[in-house]
Amino acid sequence: MSKIDYTETAGIGYVTMNDPPGNKMNTEFFIKLKEITQLIKSDTPDGLIISGSGRHYSQGADLDDLINVIKTSAKTENGQIISYPPNLIDNLDTFYFFYQLDIPVVSVIKGICIGSGFELAMQSHFRFASDNALVGLPESSFGLMPGCGGISSGVRMVSAAVIMELALTGESLNSDDALKYGLIDGVYTKNDVTDKAVNFINTIKKDYDKSKKSEYLKILNTI
Repeated sequence: MSKIDYTETAGIGYVTMNDPPGNKMNTEFFIKLKEITQLIKSDTPDGLIISGSGRHYSQGADLDDLINVIKTSAKTENGQIISYPPNLIDNLDTFYFFYQLDIPVVSVIKGICIGSGFELAMQSHFRFASDNALVGLPESSFGLMPGCGGISSGVRMVSAAVIMELALTGESLNSDDALKYGLIDGVYTKNDVTDKAVNFINTIKKDYDKSKKSEYLKILNTI
């Protein structure tokens, strides 16, 4: 079974992380995700929904796999890392692909969405969460920092103070607090959140312009 799948239904593409319960991201995941970006390039849908199978969006990186990659592939000098593995930079570029798309990209967040999972969600243009969701950047708890664009994309979304506090403390936020800080755009029941994303994409897909996010959000409660 693939760690992540891509399907298309009625013009909407679905990128689904498929390793429940945690939908962890490892080397195999990132290889497959890059392949999916090529599929999307070759046959661009009207919109895209990113989600996780099962109860959670993603618990982020598989730490054992990540640390092994760093230990075996990073360049060191006097015990200090001076150059990170090229594939980690490639992972960042793969995530950024979704933000660069000119179609609406919505992350549907259920349950836990932390670490590189939240970094992927932050590269979406919109984030709709279930009322039981948790988001955060806990990398500092493991002696790491967000490595897939969490800081830069977070600053694009909210103030630097908010995103730096989130990254440095490693704390997670529930749906209501994340909405208050502007880290997500809407909170719905877990049964309704995907339908909300589909209806939203179908409403805004014509002549979509991601720079008009605030205008699109004004119609959110009318659909």
